[in-house]
Amino acid sequence: MEVISINQDRLGIQGKPVIIKDKMQVWSKPLANGDIAVAVFNLGLGIVQLIFSTEEIGLKGKCKIKNVWTYADENPYDEFTVNLPPHGTKFLRITPITN
Repeated sequence: MEVISINQDRLGIQGKPVIIKDKMQVWSKPLANGDIAVAVFNLGLGIVQLIFSTEEIGLKGKCKIKNVWTYADENPYDEFTVNLPPHGTKFLRITPITN
C-alpha cells in the first residue's frame, strides 16, 4: 500500500538518481507532504555497503525513516548506512524532523 501511495503521490514528480557510486545507486523523489521517497539499489554481484548523508538526498538534519518494504520505523539519523545483498533494494520514506 505504501509503495502505491508513493507512486501515485499528487505532487507527480518522477524520481531521479542523486548518488551513483560503483555498483550502488540512490534515487529520490519529493512527495507532496514534504517527505522524500528514497530507493537504494545494489547493481553488483557482491554484498555492498553505502553510507550517505541527508544532504546528499536533499534534506538537512535528522530525519524519521520508514522502511517501505517492511513498514518498520528506523531510528532518526542525519547519515544512513545501507547494506545490501547482490541485486538488493532498500526503499525508504524519509520525513524531516522539525524541532
